[in-house]
Amino acid sequence: MLKYVKIVCPLFSKLIILISFFYYSGLKAQQKDSLLSLLHFSKEDTNKVNLYHSLYRRCLHTSKDSALLFSKEELALSQKINFKRGEMSSYSAMGTIQFQEGNYNEEIKNYLLCIKIAVELRNNERIAAFNNNIANVLTRNHEFTKALEYYKKSLELFSSLKNERGLATTNMNIGIVYEQQKEYNKALDYLFISLKTYKLLNDKKGILDTYNNIGVAYKEIDKAKSMEFFMLEIKLGEELKDEYCVETTKLNLGDLLNKMKKYKEALPFLESGLQYALKTEERDWELTAYLNLADSYTGLKDYEKANVYLYKHHRLNDFLFSNSKSQQIVELQIKYESEKKEKEIALLKEAENLSKSLAEKRKLYVVIAFISSLLFLSLFLLLVIRSKGRKKHQKLELAKNKAEFEQQAIRAQMNPHFIFNALNSIQSYILNNENQYAYDYLAKFSKLIRQVLINSQRNDITLKDELDLLRIYIELEHRRFKNRFEYIINCPDDLPIEEIKIPVMLIQPFVENAIWHGIMNLDKTIEGKLLIDFSLVNNILKITVEDNGVGREEAVKKKIDDEYKSIGMMFTQKRLDLLKVSGKQHARIEIIDLKNGNNKAIGTRVDIYITVND
Repeated sequence: MLKYVKIVCPLFSKLIILISFFYYSGLKAQQKDSLLSLLHFSKEDTNKVNLYHSLYRRCLHTSKDSALLFSKEELALSQKINFKRGEMSSYSAMGTIQFQEGNYNEEIKNYLLCIKIAVELRNNERIAAFNNNIANVLTRNHEFTKALEYYKKSLELFSSLKNERGLATTNMNIGIVYEQQKEYNKALDYLFISLKTYKLLNDKKGILDTYNNIGVAYKEIDKAKSMEFFMLEIKLGEELKDEYCVETTKLNLGDLLNKMKKYKEALPFLESGLQYALKTEERDWELTAYLNLADSYTGLKDYEKANVYLYKHHRLNDFLFSNSKSQQIVELQIKYESEKKEKEIALLKEAENLSKSLAEKRKLYVVIAFISSLLFLSLFLLLVIRSKGRKKHQKLELAKNKAEFEQQAIRAQMNPHFIFNALNSIQSYILNNENQYAYDYLAKFSKLIRQVLINSQRNDITLKDELDLLRIYIELEHRRFKNRFEYIINCPDDLPIEEIKIPVMLIQPFVENAIWHGIMNLDKTIEGKLLIDFSLVNNILKITVEDNGVGREEAVKKKIDDEYKSIGMMFTQKRLDLLKVSGKQHARIEIIDLKNGNNKAIGTRVDIYITVND
């Protein structure tokens, strides 16, 4: 993690110091009101500039729009009274806001303006700090060559000022840049200089961060040294009671031990890191922990546990991907609503300004003003009528677009889930060195993958293409489970399968569920049976997937993970719901638990009804 040199704001007046005291006493809301009240009565001087800056700081983490407004007011007043330190402070504030919004070009622009003013004030401390800030921005954008130029300028200035803390921070940042460029020896040179300086300053937090960066730099060139510094970091982190640092380092250490093939030693570190990730709901750490634990158990040849962690990693990754897509849809909707409100406000302001103008002229031009008012009123009513029609049309379009976006997001996530399950089907052949079986299996699997990738770009396919893909999938699963079940696909000869179109991969999730959670939970002495039946009556296609498995209640008892849900079935239901929203097709699903005369489960039947367009 890059270190950022703090920019010290201009000294506040006694009044601002008094207000800051109330802030630290827990009176934030009262203080903001007090600041606004003081702002109203303040003269246009440096105290008022400081009040604007204080209000910016109060709003920074609650309302970026308000924070930006106060920083702009601070800039305008500073320029008016020629208060250079206030100008520099406001540009720095705007740079911070741009950083939070991810607008890196504007962030750099503001810091360059800060440097220009700092040069006028001959303030080398600030020049060095802002050079560091610019370098940090460039590093985040992977513009490493430019970043190094600014860091080295900063390094020269801190050296001339004999600012040890600035030197320690800048040397560490330079080391991190070389590390990201994979120039590990150069990185270590700067990192050890930084470590030495932090030790002289007795800055334990700085030492802790440097241990981490040195450990990462050594990871690729000297794993034993890397392990040594990670252990030092854990020890110091425990001393400082920095749980965040300790547990993230344990994950790094576990990954390192895996690379050193010390799988058993890696397990306790990875498990500890996973527990902390679960406790703090840090999903990225959780993903890393699952993947590294899968590597450890694979190295220990415990393939069952390795598969469990691989599955958890895949499921969480699917979940995060789905949330990301949903968030994008929400952001699009928010953006639309925001733009709509801005247009409405602009229209109202325009109407208000025109109305005022007419009122001022009415005294001298009564007749002209009356005629103008009538014309304006007619135009306004016309605009309102047209606006209502346009808004209604836009809402319908938005609903359709939203449904389409969500459908694309669901398809994009169902395909990796399907591919993951199919890959499990060939694992046993590879592990048991059954080369001919593996070769045949991979040949069919490659055909399946190619078709899945082609279909992922389409909204719907013909029933014939869906059947071809389904046959390959069932044959692969039939081989995978060593013929433990027989299957029948009943499709009437008069069914126009080349003309009927259905959503991509509509049937496969239900077949997968029947095999994995119904038939495969049967006693091994019982042969599984799978029936897939198609019929067309009055433009309604009925698809039946029936198995003689253990039934849903028994399958729930035998599942590995208490949180398990059939992801493919869930996505399929969402897709069918979205088809209704978009007005393209109507579909419904019925799931029936099959039971004998003794009320004992003898399987499950899924009936899918979907309209077929002429």
